[in-house]
Parts: sequence; C-alpha cells; structure tokens
Amino acid sequence: MITEVVPPTVAPAAGDLTTVTVRVRNDLPRAVTGLVIDTTGVTSAGATRPTIAAGETVAVQLPVWFCTAGPTPFTTTATGVDGATARSAIAVSAQVDVGAGPGCARDPEIDDLPIRVSAAPDRSNPTPLDGRLVSGVIHVFVDPANPALAATRIRRVEFRLDGGALITENSAPFDLARSRGAIARGFDTSLLTNGTHTVTAFVRLRNGTTQRSTATFVVDNGPSAKTISWSTSPDRSGAQPLDGATLPGRRVYVFVSPTTAVADASVYFRRNGRLIRVENIAPYDLGGTSRDGTARPFTLTGLRRGSHTITVEFRLPGGVTITQTARFTRP
Repeated sequence: MITEVVPPTVAPAAGDLTTVTVRVRNDLPRAVTGLVIDTTGVTSAGATRPTIAAGETVAVQLPVWFCTAGPTPFTTTATGVDGATARSAIAVSAQVDVGAGPGCARDPEIDDLPIRVSAAPDRSNPTPLDGRLVSGVIHVFVDPANPALAATRIRRVEFRLDGGALITENSAPFDLARSRGAIARGFDTSLLTNGTHTVTAFVRLRNGTTQRSTATFVVDNGPSAKTISWSTSPDRSGAQPLDGATLPGRRVYVFVSPTTAVADASVYFRRNGRLIRVENIAPYDLGGTSRDGTARPFTLTGLRRGSHTITVEFRLPGGVTITQTARFTRP
C-alpha cells in the first residue's frame, strides 16, 4: 500500500518538472515484483521498482510536471505482482499549490525529433526521456519520425548535458554515448548526481536549419551514485564526501566512491587543474592502487594551506566526458 505522498518542499511554477516522494509498504508476506507507481491529475512518466520485499517500505522519487497554476489535486497509485497475481495499492491523494509559469506547451518543431531512452542497447521499447526517473545504465538517442530519412535529412546532432557540451554525432543512429554499429553504447547515470538533469540535442539539418529537443529527467541511483570521497584508511573505510571537507594530518586517501568500475572508462584526476593521475581500472584512487587492492595515499605535506580543488574526468568511449569537482581545505 502507499503510506504517504510527500509533495515538493518548494512550490513549483506551472511548467516545472519536480519530484514527489511516494512511500510504499509491502504488507504481504511475500515479495512484490514489477512495482509501478503512477499518477492521475498531473503529467508524469511514472516510476518503477523491480522488487519490494515482504514488510519493506521504499521511498520512490516520482518525477511530475505541474502544468497549470493554482491548487492542483492529484492521485497516486501503485501496482505490483505477487507471484502471478497483480496487486493494486489503495490510491492516495495530495494537492500542490502551483505558482504562475509558462505551463507545459511544447513547440511542435521541438517535438518533431524527440529524445528517447531505452534500457536495451538495441533501443527496443523506447519511452520519452522527458520526465522519466532513471538509474543505472541507459541508452539515450534522438528518434527521428522517419528513421529511413535520417541520413539524408540530418547533418549532425550535438548533445549537451546540463548546458555543457557532451558529444557530437555525425551519422545515424544518433546516440548520446555513440554507437557500436547498430548497437547503442550505454550511458552510466551513476556518474551524475542524484536529482534533476537536462539533455539538449541540437539537430543540424542539411537544409541549414536547426531543431532543438530537450528532455529533463530525474536520476535516482541511491548510494551507488559516484562521488569524490576521502578516508583516513587505505581500505577506504569511513568514506566521506571530499567536497567541503577539511583534510587533517599529513596524508589521506582520495578515491571515487563507490569503487565499482565504469565500463570502458578512463578516469583523469586533476589537482588545481594539473593532471595528477589517469586510472583505467577500478578502484579509481588519486594516489594509485596497491597490488592488494588498497589505496595509496594522497600526500598533504607541501600543499599550501587554504582551498584546493580535485577534478575527476570520466572519459567514456566515443568522446563523452563527465566531470566532477570537489573543493577541500588544508588548515
């Protein structure tokens, strides 16, 4: 059953994509699979969870478009499968006071070449990326209305992520992380912070015009989202976020957490803009990794007192680069 619906803490404006927290508890003595959470009364792509164990309560971040100003009531429902039997939870209603805004109207030219996402590298069963809750590895691409004409109509597609240039594709199919022939490369969303992000595709047509497609989506990788972390121990225990930290002593251990690999990635570490190390195999440690798998130290001796910056670049196949930055202080 749905136990609670928590509206956004800040009142959205009409046209905003925001998140609503939905807490769901499985009161059954068995696991429920294929949990789908959806809404009526507002625009939402919904959200899914593969499994909710017996007695477990999960908090799901549901992406929602609030399109009309004023008090907006909506109803949230959850459906899952108990064995072979579909189960529906009791619907829960909530209301959000939506401020004035542009609403959800779309330029038809923008929607002509939508950005879609698929869980599969063959791009099967795609859905609009706009408004979607995503996690793990996804496959994002521009989906021409007539794929057979894409090669003659489209000159190139330039992708931007959160306003920063990401990649340019000069031939179809037009994938965010480029292609392996007919197969799309996966894009690892754990490299992004949990929360809202935007992909923009500038589609340069052969007639000299440009069409723009935009998709705003929500990333929720939970604790598996990668961050720049530090520890006082070579086994990386007690990891803490590096950004905003004050680093004590003479040496610490700086690394990408969690320490699981990003497929085919090269990881570049920079200190104050200067390249320090390139790591091609996980775990990704600023000081390098010992043969026994422990981290080698990052030496603070000789580092001036005050603020410093560590930048990590995740360079993925096809030229895609995701950058994270952390600022720390040496007292």
